[in-house]
Amino acid sequence: MGRGRGTTHDARTPAAAPNLAYLLLGSTSVLPLLFAVIEAEFTLWLSESAYKAILLEAMRRMPCETGGILLGYWSTPQEAVITAIIGPGPKAVHRKRSFQPDSTYHEREIARHYEESGRTETYLGDWHTHPKAGAYMSSKDESTLRVLADYAPARLLTPIMMILGTDPPSLKAWIHTYRRKLLFKTSAFHTCKILHY
Repeated sequence: MGRGRGTTHDARTPAAAPNLAYLLLGSTSVLPLLFAVIEAEFTLWLSESAYKAILLEAMRRMPCETGGILLGYWSTPQEAVITAIIGPGPKAVHRKRSFQPDSTYHEREIARHYEESGRTETYLGDWHTHPKAGAYMSSKDESTLRVLADYAPARLLTPIMMILGTDPPSLKAWIHTYRRKLLFKTSAFHTCKILHY
């Protein structure tokens, strides 16, 4: 990983996380479920501070959907490190089944974080919540990942989509890649293993 490996979330729970999870999901017993280890080609390391920020923003906006962006770096082609998240922004619009982020705010925050990190950490993808629903990729989420992969200014070949579902409680992530077959390329969505540090 490059910046100090941690443990899986199952092995060590952040001190404040049980109370946050209880308020958000109604039980502290769900925390191991949020970071269930799934067989995957890709691994995401999620910082404790980013995890707490996702939970706090989800609680703040319940019962509406919310989200934002993931910041960090790729330590290997198969392993990303999420060091921070940015919330939806002050001009975001929240609804029960969707939200529209404040894109201008996100662009400023990406540039600020990039400079403050010594130009080593940047935009990796998006995150959002599914209040009163599971963590799954909708067709809109798949479309968003394809658009990100195709958007040249983003310089993001493997965008990440992280989703916090509350019913059942889970935190899951996917990465979009293209697979080449002769002259054609096809979209592929990969489930990621999420580890905590």
